Amino acid sequence: MTRDKTKKELIDQLQKLQQEQDTLKVFYYNDNKRHNQADVALISSETQYRRLFETAKDGILILDAETGMIMDVNPFLIELLGYSKPDFMAKAIWEIGFFKDVVANYEKFIELQNSEYVRYEDLPLETAFGEKINVEFVSNVYLVNNRKVIQCNIRDIKERKRAEKKQKLFAIILQILNRQNEWQNIIGDILREIKSFSGIEAVAIRLRDKEEDYPYFCQNGFDEEFIEKENFLCAHNNTGFIPCDQFGIPLLECTCGVVLSGKTDISKPYYTEGGSFWTSQSAELLTLISDEDLRINPRNNCIHSGYNSIALIPIRSGKKVNGLLQLNDKLPDRFNPALIGFYEEIASAIGIAYKRIRTEEALRESEYEFRLLAESMPQIVWINDPDGMNLYYNQQWVDYTGLTLDESNGRGWIKPFHPDDQQRALDAWQNAIKNGATYSLECRLCRADGIYRWWLIRGVPILDEQGSIHKWFGTCTDIDDIKLNEEILIIAKENAEESDRLKSAFLANMSHEIRTPLNGILGFSELLKESELSGNEQKKYLDIIEKSGERMLNTINDLIDISRIESGLIGVYISEININKQNEHLFSFFKPAVAKKGLTMSFENTLTYKDSVIKTDKEKVYAILSNLIKNAIRFTDKGTIVYGYKKFESYFEFFVKDTGIGINKEKQKIIFNRFRQVEEGFSRGYEGSGLGLSISKAYVEMLGGKIWVKSIPGKGSIFYFTIPFDTIQQEKELIHHVRSIDQIENHVVNLKMLIVDDDEASQILISMGLHSFYKEVLMARTGIEAIEICRKNPDIDLILMDIRMPEMDGYEATRQIRQFNTEVIIIAQTAFALSGDREKAMEAGCDDYISKPIDNKLLRLMVNKHFSNQIV
Repeated sequence: MTRDKTKKELIDQLQKLQQEQDTLKVFYYNDNKRHNQADVALISSETQYRRLFETAKDGILILDAETGMIMDVNPFLIELLGYSKPDFMAKAIWEIGFFKDVVANYEKFIELQNSEYVRYEDLPLETAFGEKINVEFVSNVYLVNNRKVIQCNIRDIKERKRAEKKQKLFAIILQILNRQNEWQNIIGDILREIKSFSGIEAVAIRLRDKEEDYPYFCQNGFDEEFIEKENFLCAHNNTGFIPCDQFGIPLLECTCGVVLSGKTDISKPYYTEGGSFWTSQSAELLTLISDEDLRINPRNNCIHSGYNSIALIPIRSGKKVNGLLQLNDKLPDRFNPALIGFYEEIASAIGIAYKRIRTEEALRESEYEFRLLAESMPQIVWINDPDGMNLYYNQQWVDYTGLTLDESNGRGWIKPFHPDDQQRALDAWQNAIKNGATYSLECRLCRADGIYRWWLIRGVPILDEQGSIHKWFGTCTDIDDIKLNEEILIIAKENAEESDRLKSAFLANMSHEIRTPLNGILGFSELLKESELSGNEQKKYLDIIEKSGERMLNTINDLIDISRIESGLIGVYISEININKQNEHLFSFFKPAVAKKGLTMSFENTLTYKDSVIKTDKEKVYAILSNLIKNAIRFTDKGTIVYGYKKFESYFEFFVKDTGIGINKEKQKIIFNRFRQVEEGFSRGYEGSGLGLSISKAYVEMLGGKIWVKSIPGKGSIFYFTIPFDTIQQEKELIHHVRSIDQIENHVVNLKMLIVDDDEASQILISMGLHSFYKEVLMARTGIEAIEICRKNPDIDLILMDIRMPEMDGYEATRQIRQFNTEVIIIAQTAFALSGDREKAMEAGCDDYISKPIDNKLLRLMVNKHFSNQIV
């Protein structure tokens, strides 16, 4: 039996129970609070989910993962597919018609069940209205309240597909525009792509033509009747010209004209900020009346042809409108602002390509014209980039230098330059590039055959819009002939100055050579008058007078000879001469002078008397040898003088050798020149005119030979000259050139002569030059006229035929005259005097040939020659 609990124990137990109860109350309160908060959070989460579910812009289906039954569907999918919500609920997904092409059986649903994630990029669906659409389908499996569900997100990708389609079309159009093809073919391909993309019935492009109108450049879908009516937009006045507005813009009719003229107004309907016009209900336009531009309505052929949807997109190059893209369809509502904006992008690309192609065409045409010009220029033409690297050489560079274009690239252009000019050319080029200055240089370039010629090279910088060097354009001009002429002029000037100086020295010397012996003659003649002179003194004075007279006579003879040589009055007279006998005579003549100076002299005859006889001008050979021997005696103070000859196959070679003072090498080249010897320092202490060598040289050359010297200063000199064996024919020809007409005592008279020349002055000069030869002279200005005169005057003796004449030249006139007159003497005369003209004249039937300006002396000798049997 248990003991009853005391009161205290009962109180303690009661307090303990009270504490436990309080604890339980607190725990219950907190637990209940937690439950209430969870419920609130859950309610809030469900609200947010429902709001997102209901407002999502993607379609959402919630499926029971076990049964495939549709548990929920959001409004977006209902609206997208056109089904009601009851059409979805409490049905399996494979029972819904729009999935029949994809989830056709239960096995497909098993795939959704087993896969954590399923995605279809481009799933075709069909709406309740039969419209085909493409969607992106994504499924996810997850748990809701321990229940496995499948959430299907269905996104409408129609706009994305449309954007991709636009992007693809734009890429294709860009590819087409970048093709190297005919512009007509490029536009045709673009229109086909636009038509295929849009399904629009008719597309076309207008482009500006040379008449400032905009006919259809290319079209696809318009009938011929429509094109014929709408092909030209410009208004024409009654004279057929295109009138323009106050800004000079041609007046273009119709709505197309408004777009092309840039007169669109974005404040009015149908116009865009891009300057386009579009409508999807064209019938509305018929109610519009434009007070400002009455040209719009009368030409609304698009509307009257039944086109409801019309778009006119300008094609621009910068701000300039060069054409338009036109799209027409008879169905309404084919366009929207986004689509028009897209077509404006296409038109912009076409405009850029059009400008590029037109620029390329202009450049090609310009380049063709430039190349045609450059290749036809006699100069070398070159183009370099800003850094000096070669871009172009014309064919003249290749032909002249022999270098290929590849060999000329880089620094290859310097190869033809003369080694002495290369660094100068490079320095000048670097300076031009550095300073943007004109490049100018005279230098020598090597021809392909190794010959150097002088060229003037000039290059100018071509600047771009920013003022920077874009290219270098240059030319190389052959100035070799100019340089040669400059050198000739300089030499001629120097020679003229030298000649003046030498002639002054010559005159001073001649004054000395004449006055000195004259002073001796006059002075000693006066002394002879004195009666107190002894016989020896008188003899001495007479010897001085005689020597002075001889010296003066030699000077006068030299002056006369050089004067006759200068004026061409010395003839050549051929006769037999015995060289051996002449040498002996010279030895006898000069022996006293040689002995007086204490010298020894000898001669060498290498042939017998019989074999030493030749035909030549005896006096000239004697004069040549005399001059050379006199010089040898004059300039030799001791030693010997030897002269003689050697016989060669066709000529004799004479020599005069001395042991005199000799001649410096640099002076050996000038001693035969007229007036030169008088200035040489070594000759100033010796008597003489200094003309002997010049006279000797002239005589040797008249006889067909040559003269030269070999000399060592201080040891002596050897003078050589040659005389050909047979000089008779050669000298006869020379006689024709050196004899004066005044020497012809008898000449032809009473000739009947025809002068054919289209120059009146030439006719007068010829007739005056031959005035003593003819009794009658006829004139003709053309070859045809000459033929007619010859037919009417068969007794003409002489024809002076000009070669270059209008209507018919002298060659052809001569040929035709020879067909009916073979006796008349015809002498061709021409101002051209080109190589081969004489041969051509002879082939045509002429008897002789003379070049202009005509030497009257030579002409008269020529006439005298042809009529020598008529000399009276």
